[in-house]
Amino acid sequence: MSAALDIAARPSVTLICGRSGSGKSTFTLRYLLNARGVSCRFVFDPAGEYAHRLRLPPQRTALDLEVGIRRGWCLWGTDLFPGEAQEAFLAFCDAAWEYGGALPGRKIVVVDEVWKYCTPQRIPSELAMLVQEGRKRRLETVFLTQRPNRLNESILGEVTECVAFALTGERGLLKVVNTCDVPEDEVAALPNGAFVSVSARGAVLRGRVF
Repeated sequence: MSAALDIAARPSVTLICGRSGSGKSTFTLRYLLNARGVSCRFVFDPAGEYAHRLRLPPQRTALDLEVGIRRGWCLWGTDLFPGEAQEAFLAFCDAAWEYGGALPGRKIVVVDEVWKYCTPQRIPSELAMLVQEGRKRRLETVFLTQRPNRLNESILGEVTECVAFALTGERGLLKVVNTCDVPEDEVAALPNGAFVSVSARGAVLRGRVF
């Protein structure tokens, strides 16, 4: 499958972190719905949460995948790999790379709690390709997590924007503070629904999703 390369494209790796119920998923859904110039959104959705909230059918077969890509929403569950979440995830990464890379414009790849599919020491090559080389195919990655301290350094080292919601756990908070330079005291005191976003260039944005 021929890739639509854009060598000059800037990398886009967004980390969205916060405790359960803090607003991560709501922020991500709004981002996906409002992002402009996006030809397809690839979401790894093993629990079916995004399919349920968006009221869109998940991709259960190869035909579903083609239909989803044409629709602009590829919600990838584990139906093709029952009981094999790791295999389903690797196949998702491959599909985002191959199919997404052949599409024009921006493509957004979303993974919730990506640490479940790698370790702090090792990262699958399929995922590393998306994170480190995705910009050339205009593939933007978005990672959500309650435990940023468990993320692989290959991901943390590529983050271009960190959106921090309320975090519990000192290790997770310190990892975000040290990696993304977010204001520690402010993030520690955030109420649910509020966030602080810090870009790699130092731009700071504050807001609420509820």
